[in-house]
Formats: sequence, C-alpha cells, structure tokens
Amino acid sequence: MDDIESAINKDFNINLQLTTENELADNNIYFEKYLKQKLFFKVNDIQKDFNYIGKEYDGDLIFFYLEIENINSLETINVINDILTTHFPRQQNLVKLKVDKTQKSKFLTKHENSTIFKLE
Repeated sequence: MDDIESAINKDFNINLQLTTENELADNNIYFEKYLKQKLFFKVNDIQKDFNYIGKEYDGDLIFFYLEIENINSLETINVINDILTTHFPRQQNLVKLKVDKTQKSKFLTKHENSTIFKLE
C-alpha cells in the first residue's frame, strides 16, 4: 500500500495519508484518476472504459474493484496495466478476472504489462 500511496502522492502532488485518521476523505477521486491513466481494457478488440466501484484495504494490500458495463458477448479481454511500474520498475500486479463462474488471473510487470484473457 505504501507504493500506491507514494506514486499517487508524487503524480498528483498530494498527501493521501492512507489508513490514518488524516486520510483524505476524497481519496477515491485520486485512485480513479490514477487508474484511468494506468489501466486499459479492450473487450473483443474494442476499447472499453471502466467504472471505478471502490477499494478495499487488506494489510499492506489494496484491492480495486472495477466494472465494465454493456457487454453483449464476451470472447476476449485485453488488459494493459502500468500501475506503479513508472515509480517501481520491479512492481508485479496481479490481475484477476471473474466472469460468471469463470475465474482467471495473471501477474503483469513493467516489461510484460498486458495480457489477453480468452473466454470459452
């Protein structure tokens, strides 16, 4: 969690102070803005925007919940993830996908920042 806080603080010149009594009340604005700059999706080869649902802290981890709406059929999802890799080149990001009963996951890095999930 320290890494995401550091990256957002640097990128937006703020002081989030996550998990303290001084944590910014509107921190979701900065999380969403950061994710929109670093995370991209294509569904069936068509660029799609996501809705930021929220976040959850779990110890040193932070989980972001996102949703892509209005998908009629789903064959592939391409994920491009550059979260934290600008400031922390050794960062690994776990991307988890859940569609109905199908679950898939992949670790992405600075040098391998994208993956395509194929759904049968």
